[in-house]
Amino acid sequence: SCWIFGILSSACIAWKSYTDYQLLADTALQIFYVGMGILGLIYWYKGSTEIGKKVIITSPWIKHLQAVIICLVLSWPLSWLLINFTDARYGFVDTLLTCLSVWATILLIRKDLHNWIYWIVIDAVYVILYLKTDGYLFALLFLIYAIISIYGLKRWTDSKNQERAVSEKITLTDEL
Repeated sequence: SCWIFGILSSACIAWKSYTDYQLLADTALQIFYVGMGILGLIYWYKGSTEIGKKVIITSPWIKHLQAVIICLVLSWPLSWLLINFTDARYGFVDTLLTCLSVWATILLIRKDLHNWIYWIVIDAVYVILYLKTDGYLFALLFLIYAIISIYGLKRWTDSKNQERAVSEKITLTDEL
């Protein structure tokens, strides 16, 4: 499962961030991703049905609006702390992307189709952010992530449409 690779890669990045680079915030974020990966693995296997894999869901747009507003509101004080007590660059954008990444990860665990839209936008903004800070390899990495997210959105949309077609076919058969 992709969850296992995500857990392992986040654990390795956490280790290197801590031991080699002393990037404590990144270490904490990677440890968060390890925990979320374990949770996602459990949730997806528990959510699987006898018929097959966990179904793809979509949350109402009002939930997304609420989540984005919460991320925006949280980002102001958090970015203020980063800007005033560290040498963080692009404090607000960085904090907002982190908050949105947490939300997108929650959506991914729930197998919500919309997680891919968040990742496309987040990764695209990170590409710009890393280019502005001369982090060219990270910009390339996030460009690859954005492309993978576009592919993920297409695959999940196709899968969701197939699930809907099968569901409609079963309903039609039951009615006959």
